[in-house]
Amino acid sequence: MATNLVASIMQILTPDLIAKIARTLGIEPDVAQKVAGAAVPAILASFAGVAAKPAGAQRLSDTLEQQRPDMLSQITSAIGGPNQKDVANTGYSLLSTLLGGSGSNGLVSAVSSFSGVNQGAGKSAIGLLAPLALGALGQLKPSGGFDASSIANLFSSQRDQITAAMPSGLVNKLGATGLLDNLDGGLRRGTEGATAAAGRMSGAMRDTAMGASQIAAEATRRPMNASWPYWVIGLLVLGGLGWYLLGNGEKQVAEQTRGRSNKAPDDVAAQMATPNAAELSADLSSSVDTVRTTLQGITDSTSARAALPKLQQATAQLNRINDLAAHLPPGARKNLASVVEASLPALNSLCDQALSNPQIAGLAKPAIDALRAKLQLLAQA
Repeated sequence: MATNLVASIMQILTPDLIAKIARTLGIEPDVAQKVAGAAVPAILASFAGVAAKPAGAQRLSDTLEQQRPDMLSQITSAIGGPNQKDVANTGYSLLSTLLGGSGSNGLVSAVSSFSGVNQGAGKSAIGLLAPLALGALGQLKPSGGFDASSIANLFSSQRDQITAAMPSGLVNKLGATGLLDNLDGGLRRGTEGATAAAGRMSGAMRDTAMGASQIAAEATRRPMNASWPYWVIGLLVLGGLGWYLLGNGEKQVAEQTRGRSNKAPDDVAAQMATPNAAELSADLSSSVDTVRTTLQGITDSTSARAALPKLQQATAQLNRINDLAAHLPPGARKNLASVVEASLPALNSLCDQALSNPQIAGLAKPAIDALRAKLQLLAQA
């Protein structure tokens, strides 16, 4: 059963499906993508909390055993159609049965607040995504069927993937609802540790990042050779920041590590896994290069169809970078924004060129629109 539940569900949520959800809920596609990116791991984390208790695991097992084999296809077919509201209401009722009324309400509140949508849109989206998650779980049904033990083992094996997919900023909101209380210690410690580590990294970098932003500002005021565009200066500044953190900052890191020596191994691992500004810059540059190459390769409907998964993955990666960048101080975030801003004219031109072909637009417009919206968001410091 070597699979990644979060990834499996997100692959079902194609750009076309996200666009349909956005249209029926009256929100932008990039907002709908953010809702889905938060709701899917949050729903699975909630299911993991249910499965962590024997009675809950049995209840979840019974629910999966009772679902129809074609449940997943029925839901995806209903999205965007006249029956979507009924499906969402039924899905939300099913979720409330598993989590309890306060649990399902808390989940809606946390995801809606994190995504910036109203409670009605959040409830409808979760009402659609919860049975979608159950349908994906149903596809993993073993030959002997699900029992409480197999359900508990399944979610135990998915702990790291669910933790990694949880967007920054969502964990605290979920923690306040009590939905994470029943999870085994590893998932809760991993998510909380990642959030806390991001805050500590932000504090440790603040003084250096402020100095770097002043250097960058001074550089933009001085005359410079035309062969040195501003975004190169931004990358050099970020490179200097990374050098400081890996070199001159060793002493501070060692002192902080000694102070944390009595903490649980999971906490320390989460802190060490937190990316710094230089790593984010490298990830961002790689993502932008991937987007550019993918867009350049779209010439007809066949190549457009083949490019859709890459565009969707790039959008998800940019969303992750944007979430992590929120923990950086203003100066470092501004330097990241300059990288995207310098690339936007060429990327927008490639997008417009692709969409000028009606056949390509019919296939790729939702994915390209979501991608452009995410790039525009990252370009804003």
